[in-house]
Amino acid sequence: MEFRTTPEGASTSIAAAGAVAYVGTADGLIQAYRLFGDLAPYLQVRVANNAPVEQLQALPSSGLLLRLAGGVVAAHALDGLRFVARIHPSRATRFHSDASAPTPNVCVCAGHSTAWLYELRAPPALRWRRWDLEEAPCAVHLGAQRAALAAPSACFVLDAATGA
Repeated sequence: MEFRTTPEGASTSIAAAGAVAYVGTADGLIQAYRLFGDLAPYLQVRVANNAPVEQLQALPSSGLLLRLAGGVVAAHALDGLRFVARIHPSRATRFHSDASAPTPNVCVCAGHSTAWLYELRAPPALRWRRWDLEEAPCAVHLGAQRAALAAPSACFVLDAATGA
């Protein structure tokens, strides 16, 4: 299957949940496409600062779509793409959520050498942060027990519960 995104901006990120693909664009749009029938976007929202949508992750069990744009990690409702909450306010570079947990968490890499872990409840709550990483992580994976962060010359494995 192939579908073309709208000409307003190049595709920069993608996530899927069920029969819907969510596409982030270089000009700050999040678009929802049904993966059957008409392959045109049926929902579209613009992020507040028109920044490129660098990363998306769908959390179907929570009904959320997480996005990174302009250094901000935020949550939108999967049904309707309504803005729900700002999770991390600035300088974020990557994130990953343990979507299968009963109350999901999200690990955010931000700044030069910091990792933050938030519990996704109303409102999102900071559980821990680490300031002492040797260099800026460029990739992150959050599992039930561990947070794994990759940097250009080192990898860090942290306890998901404590950040140690």
